[in-house]
Amino acid sequence: MIEISVIVTAYNRKEFLKDALESLNNQTLEKDKFEVILITNFEYDPYEYIKEVSVKHIVMDGSLGEYTHRGIAESRGEIIAFLDDDDLFTIDKLAKLHYNFTPDAIYYKNAVAILNEKNINKNKPNKSKMETSPIKRNDLKYPHIYAYNKSSISVKKSFINKYNKFFPKLVAGDDWLLFFAFMDDGELGIYDPNALTLYRRHYSTSTRAVLVSDKNYNSYIEFLGKIIDSFSYMRIIMKDPDVKKIIDYQLSIFNARRSLLLQTKEGYLTKSDIENLFNAVLMKYNETLIIRLLFIRAFIFFNFPKLSPIFERLYALFSRKINSLQNKQS
Repeated sequence: MIEISVIVTAYNRKEFLKDALESLNNQTLEKDKFEVILITNFEYDPYEYIKEVSVKHIVMDGSLGEYTHRGIAESRGEIIAFLDDDDLFTIDKLAKLHYNFTPDAIYYKNAVAILNEKNINKNKPNKSKMETSPIKRNDLKYPHIYAYNKSSISVKKSFINKYNKFFPKLVAGDDWLLFFAFMDDGELGIYDPNALTLYRRHYSTSTRAVLVSDKNYNSYIEFLGKIIDSFSYMRIIMKDPDVKKIIDYQLSIFNARRSLLLQTKEGYLTKSDIENLFNAVLMKYNETLIIRLLFIRAFIFFNFPKLSPIFERLYALFSRKINSLQNKQS
């Protein structure tokens, strides 16, 4: 009996898909308890890498949200897990889901470890045995823990079916919709501190650009436009005022980044955005240094434009130093 459906999505990218599929083939959970739904915009043979598991391959054009919508509609399991083509599952990921995803919970988020060529051992289970804990209402302000990376999010189909009609209108940020919908519903969620997902760090449209001269500048500007459109839509469909407030914070963050990168505040950055960023700092939203730095950048840019070029050079040096340290750690 199929209990878990794993939705794998790949758009214009084949080079990492083999690793993702093999990580599913290596799962310790019995093969008849889960299925794989692979959605791509290109022809591919998944059966070369997945054995004894039910696989449905769908080739289609469309947005990220349309891929997610189709995968949910095609799924047969009560638990739906997501896997991006460039990420991997540890071999015990689905077994942990099977045993830990309690009947009264609708949302499951596990921790993530960085994947690189040194630790790409796909047959290695997660060694830690930390216990799961409930995701509380106050955790809404920590999306960097509970919302980021769709490959570490799983949901109950009975819950997400109610929101599936909204996914086709998203061009980005479908992991955020999963999180916001869960918080908007007010039901039980589970956080698993064990790193059951391996995240591959590489250049992509979601990589944060620092300056106009950065290689990924144009793609990141395009990505910001898409994510702003998607968050604006999510704000409309969510009902809970607290959820809408968090969406406002994120929209102000994205607006500030786009304005700073385009070096213009007209049409993007507003005084309301500055206020939102300040309030996000006060409530320790995300509890990350980047939010505080972004508020300072936006405040200087908006009120003291002559000082902005100096601060931008300092920010660029600081950001590259942080990225360098992160890369060494991974």
